[in-house]
Amino acid sequence: MSEVNLPETIVRIGNGAFALCDALTEIRIPDGVLSIETQAFCYCPALQTIIIPSTVTFIGDYAFAECPVITDVYFTGTEEEWASITVGELNESLTGAIHFNYAE
Repeated sequence: MSEVNLPETIVRIGNGAFALCDALTEIRIPDGVLSIETQAFCYCPALQTIIIPSTVTFIGDYAFAECPVITDVYFTGTEEEWASITVGELNESLTGAIHFNYAE
């Protein structure tokens, strides 16, 4: 599994939902998702690309911890919208790779 296609109907990604997915390289979070819970994608050593919609308002502690090769985080909103998201501890891998105003 290198990429996961999530249904457009979900509103949250639960605690540890994709933790320890060794082969996951890309995740596109669908519009309408409001929260990415604690440790949702932690310990995904191959995760490189994340697409986050502007509907997200909360990213839990360690949601993307121990994901050492994240190179691109595409956020569909503005930098100001990103600043309004509550981002928990140990998610620094997101901030170093963020691109704003992403449109598919």
